[in-house]
Amino acid sequence: MFKEIASRLFPTGGVGSLSSQYEARLKLLGQLDLSDMPALAAPLARAKDALQKEVDAWRSRETEQDRARSGRFE
Repeated sequence: MFKEIASRLFPTGGVGSLSSQYEARLKLLGQLDLSDMPALAAPLARAKDALQKEVDAWRSRETEQDRARSGRFE
C-alpha cells in the first residue's frame, strides 16, 4: 500500500514549478506519522530521499532555464 502512495508523490504535470510541487509533497510526507509502523520507516526514508533528489534536480534545471532566458551568467 505504501508503495502505491509513494509512487503518486511524483507529479506528472500541472501548473507552476515542478520543484515547488515536489517540495509540497515532501513537506506532506514529512508530516506523516508512521511511528507505530516501524516496518514503513525504511520505505518512508527512501521516498523522502527520492523526493529530495527530485527537488534538487528540478530546482537546478529551473535556475539554469531562468538564466538562459534572462541572459545572465552568475
